[in-house]
Amino acid sequence: MRVATKAYGAIDVDERQKILFPYGILGFEKLRDFVLLDAAQAPFYWLQSLEVVEIAFVLISPRVFHAGYRLEVPREEIEEIGIDSPDKALDFAIVTVPDDPKQMSANLQGPIII
Repeated sequence: MRVATKAYGAIDVDERQKILFPYGILGFEKLRDFVLLDAAQAPFYWLQSLEVVEIAFVLISPRVFHAGYRLEVPREEIEEIGIDSPDKALDFAIVTVPDDPKQMSANLQGPIII
């Protein structure tokens, strides 16, 4: 499928990269359809809204910089998205990229769980 992206313009994306967030993402509850894209620079990813091209989040695996990170989510929330264990989830942290890249940070308290 063809997708308009903030980072790369219009690109072709495999349908399997499409992700539905039934309740949206905190602060963006009205946006539910996204695609997960590899970023040009590893180890980052893009989570691109399919509804608003200007909305895209830079993601990273929390384990890249915190090897002992463990996903802690209430069991009912994990089950609600169709996963029976946090170990079976893909989880990411949203990265904040300020003007000074040395001040970059990742939100470990609000993971994106797929």
